[in-house]
Amino acid sequence: MEIIELFEKVLNDANYAGEFNFSDLNGIIGEKKYHALAVQTRGKSTCILVFVNGEGEGAIQVDGHGMMFGDKVVYNIDKNGSFRLFLIDKNLAESISARSRIYEKSHLMETEKTRDLPEFSKFSLKPAKITLIITHEGLPAEGLKVKIFRIGDTGLLDTTSKEGHVSFVLHKGKYDCTITDNENREHKYEIIQPGRDAVINLEI
Repeated sequence: MEIIELFEKVLNDANYAGEFNFSDLNGIIGEKKYHALAVQTRGKSTCILVFVNGEGEGAIQVDGHGMMFGDKVVYNIDKNGSFRLFLIDKNLAESISARSRIYEKSHLMETEKTRDLPEFSKFSLKPAKITLIITHEGLPAEGLKVKIFRIGDTGLLDTTSKEGHVSFVLHKGKYDCTITDNENREHKYEIIQPGRDAVINLEI
């Protein structure tokens, strides 16, 4: 069976949950911990985001030129557009995401509001990656929720890897950072993005 036919079968068998804009989609899926596919169609191109336990884990794009998977697809979605949401089985969601893995999840969490975080008009430099290495008692802190934001903005949210790493793409400037540990305690820091790729070590 061709992969496009497989997706058609999956969508036909899935439970249709409605149509949502990008920010509402993230909120609903994250709150309900859905296993789901979010589908956006523009002309002859279709983008499919794969969610497992409410987290964006995979992305697929299908068009007349073939298929593309992973992080590159996220850059092509229209965050002003709408998505059709289909609820699917967890095992199926995990299987699909394993073939279309998203590694830079901060891009998927980014909304139109969070894009305005750094006030683009004040900066001529392009955004750069800032990587936080978070440790506890000298050991990598895995699975911690990390939020980067400015007062009054939604911000960007991601989870630390096994190595205690988390990365965000930001414009130059000063940000607030909140790290929520496994006991639900918040640790607050001030982060400065120097306008280039940077690595910051934080001990909680």
